[in-house]
Amino acid sequence: MKAPGSSKPEARAKRESAKAPPASQPAPPKWSLRDTAKAVTGRLVDSLVDAAADAMQGSEAPSIDDLDLTDVVMAVRQTFTDPDNADLERDQAVRRVARTLGFARVGSRVADLVESGLTAAARRKVILTERGLLSLQTRSIDDYTRDECVEFLIAAMRDAGGPAVWDREEAITAAARYLGFRRTGSTIRDAFRSAINAGIRRGLLERDGGGIRRT
Repeated sequence: MKAPGSSKPEARAKRESAKAPPASQPAPPKWSLRDTAKAVTGRLVDSLVDAAADAMQGSEAPSIDDLDLTDVVMAVRQTFTDPDNADLERDQAVRRVARTLGFARVGSRVADLVESGLTAAARRKVILTERGLLSLQTRSIDDYTRDECVEFLIAAMRDAGGPAVWDREEAITAAARYLGFRRTGSTIRDAFRSAINAGIRRGLLERDGGGIRRT
């Protein structure tokens, strides 16, 4: 026997109302299949590398005191040159650069050192950040303009705290390392030789015997 005042449409409406989420409930974020795959793959790789790091705990880690900012920038370039590290969240980048440097675990001092290196690498146009992901900006010296080569050559000479008068080849090596290049091949040497000549013409550098100095 039906209850007075009730009807099938009303009962159906009540059931649908009970199933519906509250109006104030925010919609879940929309992730594309590509975003999801990247996140899962990145975490899986980190887990595997963490396991490998645990197995290597007995090996000797480098001393933080033996590393300078340029060492970290070189590790940043080496890390991001690997295709598996094409796009990384910042915390992933910190862990992977630390591993490139030889640290199995990332404590606060190591994290601070790597963070400083990532910041320096961004200023030196080694990496860039887009949509929260870090990636390689300059794959080779050809990705820098001559003006940028002049700027970074002078910055390398200044920051290295070396002699007032630099041998040209030593200045070129310092500039290459400043931009994260471990090897100084003919292309890099030619780019910075051109930068030295441009710096002299502009009055930013001057000859001193067989060497050069900042003005």
